[in-house]
Amino acid sequence: MLQIRRILKLFMEECSIREFHRQTGIHRVTLKNYLHRFRASGKSFVELADLSDHDLAQMVHPSRNTKAPDERFEDQEGRLKGYAKKLASKRNKYLTKQVLWEEYLKECPNGYHYSQFCHYLEQHLQRNDLTMVVPYHEPGNRLQIDFAGEPLWIVTPRTSERIACPVIVCTLPCSSFFYAEPLASARQEHLIPALNRALVYLGGVPRNVLSDNMAQSVTGKAAFFQVSMNL
Repeated sequence: MLQIRRILKLFMEECSIREFHRQTGIHRVTLKNYLHRFRASGKSFVELADLSDHDLAQMVHPSRNTKAPDERFEDQEGRLKGYAKKLASKRNKYLTKQVLWEEYLKECPNGYHYSQFCHYLEQHLQRNDLTMVVPYHEPGNRLQIDFAGEPLWIVTPRTSERIACPVIVCTLPCSSFFYAEPLASARQEHLIPALNRALVYLGGVPRNVLSDNMAQSVTGKAAFFQVSMNL
């Protein structure tokens, strides 16, 4: 729903499909599909933005009630194993469900909408993987931190040397409020002050800080406690 409301906001600002794609990276086919559904609703963008998440979801992804056999289900069922392998592969670190759905639509233009596609894919993943689904995040309970997949680069004016800058991202999962900062390095002397600045920016200290086995946090637990004490 965050993505749908962001799309609505940019359409209200009269962004073109090309400009929208440039700013967000969302595929043009996806944007055109959403624009078609918005217009088919008969409501203005402002009226759609005022809807609740539930009503907006029903408007954009209406449920389909039919007793007839759905050929799309059998088709996607045969693809789910391959999708699961792609998502689990470390070679495809930029692959997301959104990208898989867009590839699926190119092969099956009359296929499932994104929400239904993800529903069946998630069911398959839960049946075959040992994962835990967290349907609700308690506000202020947890701050999730990790480095982004690829670093940013800065270029020195005098020598034109390119210097890699790892990017730390801190997210509150309940609100999706986040803080991101490029660092001189991923070492503790740069990471710990950045986490301190993240907490200052977010305006408080969460009950827990969760990292994905970052070596800096595993070997420097004492320094992490110092971050919250500084506030």
